[in-house]
Amino acid sequence: MKIIHVANIRLPTEKAHGIQIMKMCEALAAVGVNVELVVPSRTDNHLKMLDPFDYYSVKKKFEVKYLFSFDPGFLRALKQGIYIKFQSFFFLISLFFYLLFRGRGEILYTRNEYLLPLLLKFSKRVFWEPHTLPKNQSAYLGYWKKCAGIIAISGGLMQELVKLGIDGQKMIVAPDGVDLEKFQNQKSKMENREELGLPTDGKLVMYTGHLYEWKGAGTLLAASRSPKFQNKNIRFVFIGGTKYDIARFQKQAADAGNVAILGHRPYSAIPKYLAAADVLVLPNSAKFEISRTQTSPLKLFEYMASNRPIIASDLPSIREILDESTALLAEPDNPGSLADGIFTILNDENLGRKIAENAGRKAREYTWEKRAQKVISAIRGALTQSRI
Repeated sequence: MKIIHVANIRLPTEKAHGIQIMKMCEALAAVGVNVELVVPSRTDNHLKMLDPFDYYSVKKKFEVKYLFSFDPGFLRALKQGIYIKFQSFFFLISLFFYLLFRGRGEILYTRNEYLLPLLLKFSKRVFWEPHTLPKNQSAYLGYWKKCAGIIAISGGLMQELVKLGIDGQKMIVAPDGVDLEKFQNQKSKMENREELGLPTDGKLVMYTGHLYEWKGAGTLLAASRSPKFQNKNIRFVFIGGTKYDIARFQKQAADAGNVAILGHRPYSAIPKYLAAADVLVLPNSAKFEISRTQTSPLKLFEYMASNRPIIASDLPSIREILDESTALLAEPDNPGSLADGIFTILNDENLGRKIAENAGRKAREYTWEKRAQKVISAIRGALTQSRI
């Protein structure tokens, strides 16, 4: 079986979708699929000189094909929306000619719904992996129905598609995954702190990921100001974010003496940071539908595999994976509730150890290889049933 995975992304990128796409391609190749990842050549990329396989610690078992695509980076300074439209347009042109000669009748796979109209012109064997739904859903509904199959990353996302009239029989739910070996085979907490230059005294409360509002990092920042944590040698560590969001977040945290904003770190270093923490926090907001019902956060599975106690927002999307036996669940968007949960874990080692061990065991159900096998099974089933 050959799969052409098409993604309009910068590669490598500091954003989580780059990790997810590369890890999924690696896992598909590991179970015997011939995989080709097709992406645009993005000149407006500060990581463009880095090898994506090295950057994401991924084995070179699949091919990455870069299509020539005019990247009008000068438009980014004018307006981000205009830049995205121009860049996407030029990628579509390159992709058209690529598919004209190499993509006819192939199994085509994408996360980008706006690529579906073009992909479906060249093949009936198109599979879409939605991670959220666009605002103009009616414009894409017909294309979603024409897909050979849909791989939703959460049950909530699948339910929304069913409500829109998509046949549930053509969909599966496949949450994101984790590379267990990289997150479990770590040095001790103090050894990792020394290696990373983190404080070896006191407690570390850690968040990894982007600083978008729906991710809830602002709620954690507000929780760090609780009187519970003042003069207690408890530090809050934030890792991740784009340079624009980091600058904004640093201004918000300027008066917080117990907060460290470390910015972006290479993906290969994230397991060490998680192993250096005392508590890992997933503070997603309930104010956004993508967070409340649709998401399947990569860091959730990384947290679980790290065998560190997790505090997470009590949301339907999170409860698809976690419950009270694997995490301490706090009220979303409530700094006080989050602070209470963090304080409880830091002062109850037995509780922290118990939920960390339970989460670690459950993480074994969510490897990239198991996800790839589930996706391949769904693709084979769809192709056999429709005989396309």
